[in-house]
Amino acid sequence: MVFSKYVEPEGVAGGLALWWNNEVSVDVEISNKNMMHTMISTQADSRCWAATFVYGSPTHARKEQILNMIRGVACSDRVPWLCIGDFNQVLNVEDKRGGNLPNLGRIRAVREMLEDCGLTNLECKGPKFTWRNNRSDGEFIMERIDLAFANSKRREDFDTAMVLVEVAVGSDYNLLLLNTDLSLNKVKKPFKFESFWTTEESCKQIVSSSWAQNVNGSNMFRLCKKLRGSKDKLKEWHKNNFEDLRLPIAVLKDRLAEVQKKAEAGFSSKLYIEEKIMRRQRNQVVKLKDENDEWQTDPDLIANTIQSHFTKLYAAPPNREFEDILSLVDPIGTEEVNAALTKSVSLEEVQKAVFQMGSLKAPGSDGFPSIFYQKYWDVVREDVFTGVNEFFQNGHILKEMNHTNVALIPKVNNPESMSQFRPISLCRFNYKIVSKVLANKLQPFIHSLITEQQSAFIPGRQIHDNVIVAHEVFHFLKRKKTGGKCYVDVKLDLNKAYDHVCWDFLFSVLQGMGFNETWVEWIKECVHTVKYSINANREQVCNITPNRGLRQGDPLSPYLFLIAVNVFSSLMNKATCNKTLAGVRMKRKCPIVSHLLFADDSLGKAGGSEVESAGGAVDGGEYGVEVEEIDLEETGWKLRRSELKKLATPSEKLELRLKWRGGCRDWRAWF
Repeated sequence: MVFSKYVEPEGVAGGLALWWNNEVSVDVEISNKNMMHTMISTQADSRCWAATFVYGSPTHARKEQILNMIRGVACSDRVPWLCIGDFNQVLNVEDKRGGNLPNLGRIRAVREMLEDCGLTNLECKGPKFTWRNNRSDGEFIMERIDLAFANSKRREDFDTAMVLVEVAVGSDYNLLLLNTDLSLNKVKKPFKFESFWTTEESCKQIVSSSWAQNVNGSNMFRLCKKLRGSKDKLKEWHKNNFEDLRLPIAVLKDRLAEVQKKAEAGFSSKLYIEEKIMRRQRNQVVKLKDENDEWQTDPDLIANTIQSHFTKLYAAPPNREFEDILSLVDPIGTEEVNAALTKSVSLEEVQKAVFQMGSLKAPGSDGFPSIFYQKYWDVVREDVFTGVNEFFQNGHILKEMNHTNVALIPKVNNPESMSQFRPISLCRFNYKIVSKVLANKLQPFIHSLITEQQSAFIPGRQIHDNVIVAHEVFHFLKRKKTGGKCYVDVKLDLNKAYDHVCWDFLFSVLQGMGFNETWVEWIKECVHTVKYSINANREQVCNITPNRGLRQGDPLSPYLFLIAVNVFSSLMNKATCNKTLAGVRMKRKCPIVSHLLFADDSLGKAGGSEVESAGGAVDGGEYGVEVEEIDLEETGWKLRRSELKKLATPSEKLELRLKWRGGCRDWRAWF
């Protein structure tokens, strides 16, 4: 560092320092104890941009002055502008953990300043909190007070820039590192059938010529082979006809921007571009915590972390016996039901399945979405039907068809670990046709197979029906002032509900419900022949062969999940009938409400001086209690930490004791 600018501290507080080397030119226009406003240019290119470095004040009055100073140096949209530093102020309520709630008025003031200046928040990669007070006396506080903002011009000109949060050893602050050129490895863009191709008549000619080729092999192999042939020809056709498409798009964007400048209001292309950049940066994985809570930044180590997570997630548990649970499951599948489920598949069924699915949903690994099949159904119809029908004839599916890409969708704005990503399965559409036909066969009977307490995914039922029932029960419990009974409400949330479904448990339940062998074997073939390719940063990072779990994105998965979780509902109903579980009865002639299901969420309701659940007991308590994670060993599911609330009880404090069926856990919590 050969150049510098300082603002002297006042005693032992405050003080600013700015250093730069001879590769950049920095013109410090404003300098005071809370801010430095500069103009920066580099020798490598001719770009010039503004940067405001902020050191916030802890006092409210001074905070307002600093915000007004930032307004005073606000740059126009034509100049890239970065505003970064320690603002000594959180931007959201969730950016503080511990201590008193943040001042909403100050948060509002910062947001108003950002709106006035045309600034948007730059998302950071790394630890969420940038400051901590390092106390161990029960008053530990963490906050995200180091922030970075940029205007739309800055985002456009530096679209690969990213703010990284680096852990500082020996300090109560983490460091903000602005990387202006964080370029990821350039990867070859995978093939994807574009919807606008269907407007070109020549595209249909390409597909027809590819489909006319003679291919030897099984029906499913011929279908996949013709898709590969269409893919190669369509790529060449696109290259010859649309290679220069980017140039007219850029020209049209410039014209659109000129029109918008003259218009008083309307859609802003700048907002669209900014949102596109933000979405791309949000989905990039450049820092990730491994299973030991250590940050990884190397792409290979990040890939290893992702692979390790999914390997453990989809690992099969030890073999178990389910006789004790299945003995409580009533056989429901009759001969008529099984005959309808295993009936030969017709062309009309396959066509219905094809056109039921959304035309613009993301494609699988072959790149062909449903719009391809729907638009050119007259061309591909025969091969699609024979390929699908082959599965129902011999009960086997081509491994290539059941290959699935997994996209990682962030659950939060700044994901730190793999648990904060949602894996979405992108199945090939030719497999989804098979799965959808199976789902359509099962749909007419799902209402009679699933208990009435489940309100999700079932035709004729609405999830808000259970919401209304739950609201009425809560209202009854809150108004209850007399009586010796205590009532407990338990909210259960299954952790990774789809991913933790054990296949042996699911297949045992299907057999226990009375489904015949043919139907169960079809389900087995769809479930256990899947192969995953995990994608991150627009490239494949690892391959996984799972041994459990259902795919989010498979049309059949919601019904299979309902069948698996229905066992829990059956156990609760039997416990209620046997009077080992006392639910809530709001009126003398009203039915007993013991539990309500919302897909993978459930509400359990218990009443009585000593209330036994399926395999255990709940002793009433006076207040609430935190429930640690529990293994439901037979199913493979885990219950997330949830809350139990006692809404009407005797005054004395009682011990809470839960025992779950199988005897794998016996845990206690005190009020």
